[in-house]
Amino acid sequence: MKQKILITGIAGFVGSHLADYCIGREDVELYGTKRWNIERLRNIKHLLHDPRLTLIDCDVTDPIGVRNLIRKVMPDKIFHLASESFVSPSWLHPTHYMNVNFNGTVNMLDAIREEGINPRFFIPGTPEEYGDIHEDELPIKEDTVLRPVNPYAVSKMAQDYLG
Repeated sequence: MKQKILITGIAGFVGSHLADYCIGREDVELYGTKRWNIERLRNIKHLLHDPRLTLIDCDVTDPIGVRNLIRKVMPDKIFHLASESFVSPSWLHPTHYMNVNFNGTVNMLDAIREEGINPRFFIPGTPEEYGDIHEDELPIKEDTVLRPVNPYAVSKMAQDYLG
């Protein structure tokens, strides 16, 4: 039986490479979320007509759309890669970063709970969450104190704690 894998943000840098890895596996039924902006699909243009990949329009900030996505796919694994991921614009748009990174994760987890499924749920972190590291704290370990110093890092830290 094939495992259903859902990659949110499949057209992003990490998502596209994960899709390339998963697409050739015979034990995988691959799904990915995309936004309506065709320009964002350039990283996966070689997969756009591949019958082994099902792309689904979904904005992770829309709780109804996310619920419909989860209900349709009923995934065994979710790689939740949909996010805003650049530091400098986060200073200009902190609310947007929280909406996509934190609220998008809330929407995913709520939809999973509402559907009564228990998929493996992967959320990538970022070194930005550690922020200002003191020299005596090197190397960074799991118990290193998080000190985010920008809105992007705060949104990712919140996402991480939520997960």
